[in-house]
Amino acid sequence: MQFDLKDKLAQLFTQQLSDTLAQQSGENPLAFSEALQGAIALSCYQFNHLIQQEKSARAIYYFSKVAASNKTGQHLSSIYKGSSHYQGLLNLSKLLFSDRFSACSHWLEQSFKIQHSTANAILQMTAPAVMSVFGEKMAGRRLSGTSITEFLKQQQPVIEEITQSTINFPFYLLQNSSGISSSGSSESGRSSSRKSKSRPKNSILSFKMKWSFVLILSAGIVFYLLIKS
Repeated sequence: MQFDLKDKLAQLFTQQLSDTLAQQSGENPLAFSEALQGAIALSCYQFNHLIQQEKSARAIYYFSKVAASNKTGQHLSSIYKGSSHYQGLLNLSKLLFSDRFSACSHWLEQSFKIQHSTANAILQMTAPAVMSVFGEKMAGRRLSGTSITEFLKQQQPVIEEITQSTINFPFYLLQNSSGISSSGSSESGRSSSRKSKSRPKNSILSFKMKWSFVLILSAGIVFYLLIKS
């Protein structure tokens, strides 16, 4: 079956979920729904950006599969509430947005007239969920490095459509984003960049990547992501 990103996102972020979370947060349902769509657009755009960067692609690829294996889509309400049981998944929002998290949250707050706490919660929920959608596809079909690259290229027009349908999408907040801020992941990126200068850019997505290398450098984050079902 052909992968349909918009359909997958719609299945996760239903109107019922949006209305329920809006009521729990004391927000206007329409404003909340629009803010949710804005956060989805931010997450899709940033995922697409980082997966193409040599220093961040390995970590984004790996943790997207982790998000999928933890069945993120089944726990969105708990993640939104900030449940400590899902702290590892909550951390993925900081992994994805790095030092731009606060700015993106502020944009949601100001653009859609929602509370600051609501903006943070929405972004913390959508980031791991979007990563899990991509991770499920990349892990489930055992795609090779070449087919992963092709798959991601196919999603770019859809991601562009999602971002362009968002009013005043803040490209300026993310276009110069340097990637993951975690010290372990950043060092992984620098080391990977130095060692990869003579290799094709797409080789970073190969299934022949050294998993032990990724696991060691990302151990600090992996510790929090080993969540008990």
